[in-house]
Amino acid sequence: MRIPVLLLVVVVTGCGDQSDRPGEVVRDYLQADDAAACQYLTAAQAKSCRRPRVPEPPADRVVIEDVRVHKDRATIRASYDWTGYRRHSTFALIRRDDHWLIARVAPD
Repeated sequence: MRIPVLLLVVVVTGCGDQSDRPGEVVRDYLQADDAAACQYLTAAQAKSCRRPRVPEPPADRVVIEDVRVHKDRATIRASYDWTGYRRHSTFALIRRDDHWLIARVAPD
């Protein structure tokens, strides 16, 4: 009985963290509250988190349209509802210490 249970544990843990995929990082970032969104940004991007500003609402109906990964870089195109309007953006991510971080956001 120990071998099937051990095998199940290895298979489940070997699948990787769902939230550490580039597309899931973008989805989590768009749906996070203002302060929580900062954890998905590179240090250079996170500087904006320290500035006082009006809180922004999280996005709704996030759709990851395209994911392209090449080594430690990824480009994600997403569409989402934000403040009542449908928007499209392209996110550039880099992998640092086994975590994907958003380096740049470009509205389409």
